[in-house]
Amino acid sequence: MGKIKEFLNKNFYKIFNDSHIFYTLIFFVSALLVALLSLIPLANVGNVVLFLSTSISLTFILLMFIALIPALRDFLFSEEKRFERNKIIGFFGTYLISFIITLIYFLLGSSTNLTVEFFGWDVLLPILFIVIFFGWNLLQILFLRSGIETLSEKIEGKILPDYESLEKKEKVSVIIVICAVIIPILLQIALLFAFSPSFSTLGGEVYTWFIIINIVMFIIIGITSWRLISLYIKSKANNTPNIFSPFFYTFIWLYLSYRTFSFLNSLQGAGNVGADIFTAFMDILLMILTAILVLRSLGGKLFGATIFNENNMPFFLYAFTMLYIQGQIIMITGAGNLIGVFSDQNQVDMVNNFLIIVITVGFYLWYSSFMLQRKGLIERTLFTRDEIIGILKDYREHLDNLGYIKTQDLGKAELKTFLDKQKISSEEIFEKPIQSEKESDITEKSMQSSIEETETEKSSPNEENPDY
Repeated sequence: MGKIKEFLNKNFYKIFNDSHIFYTLIFFVSALLVALLSLIPLANVGNVVLFLSTSISLTFILLMFIALIPALRDFLFSEEKRFERNKIIGFFGTYLISFIITLIYFLLGSSTNLTVEFFGWDVLLPILFIVIFFGWNLLQILFLRSGIETLSEKIEGKILPDYESLEKKEKVSVIIVICAVIIPILLQIALLFAFSPSFSTLGGEVYTWFIIINIVMFIIIGITSWRLISLYIKSKANNTPNIFSPFFYTFIWLYLSYRTFSFLNSLQGAGNVGADIFTAFMDILLMILTAILVLRSLGGKLFGATIFNENNMPFFLYAFTMLYIQGQIIMITGAGNLIGVFSDQNQVDMVNNFLIIVITVGFYLWYSSFMLQRKGLIERTLFTRDEIIGILKDYREHLDNLGYIKTQDLGKAELKTFLDKQKISSEEIFEKPIQSEKESDITEKSMQSSIEETETEKSSPNEENPDY
């Protein structure tokens, strides 16, 4: 039990720990309340749900910043009691502030009362929440990519360490590629047989669409499989056979198969309660996993890690998830000046999953090659700006080591001038601004002296061999 708790705390930012469980329960109760209210067939229920979601999300955002105050750490995150009085006072006190702010906005900030109608709550909030919902799902694969890459790298490191012979790598990689090609086919066949009875019962146009969708998915499998095989051929020609690429492909298709399952489940009218619960659970799990990956990448970068820490990250997660849930609901119930776009949740899920499948397939077809080129596993045909500048720097140092040029003859200023002529931006590459030749000779000499010292330090291990 202790290991499970440690795993949850490490990977889910303490949302199940005694220090945060109170806030986690508040979030789940709030999300459930919002979902239940959306089922009430009243004309203004969308506005009620919008108000409630906004005020709760604002509460968690305020708590995210309040939690940065060291003096309030023990007040908000005590582990002695799960439901300590200070936590209750802290949350509901903050919610009261959020409630008042949201109430004032709803009473005075209608689009009819503002000069710029777009900033009215009845226009801005519905659009914002819908953008968050679709935007988050469509960009989900970009954030999941890092987790899939890391997992694929670890698997390759376990199965094929660097010290293994090239012959063994080629044999193992062929087997894994074949398995990777077969797995999506088997998954799609399983979906075909699993849904076939229910769709055949529905018959008519729905069954025809079911067959068309399966044919399209098999075509997509064929296209992506050929992509994988061609990448393997390129890696073999580069003497870098690997199993990273087929495992990356397999994980992408596990994600695509789930999205296909969710799409088919919505198309048939979601008659299976168990399937509905499964897809809802998986959607929330994927969203939370994606949010955690984003927080991990951003947490240590934003303002020197002063915005996010292990205590306040869950509040960001709660706030964002509430807005995400509201984005789904608002498209059905409508709110403000937005009329309900879809008649039920099935239509929302179908459109959402269709767009995700298209984005994910397109992403794989591009990124699979780009990624292997970055890792040196296939020959490079695409270069980023940073890589171009890095190559030019290395070439300059190479020529300098061979004695063809002198450092003072070709420094950073000349490199920057060359890059500017080639229309390659170098502003972010050079931390210090480069002086032009027309500026002070003293400044130029000082800069050249600094470059010489840097070059000397880089080349010092090879001073005994100047032709290195």
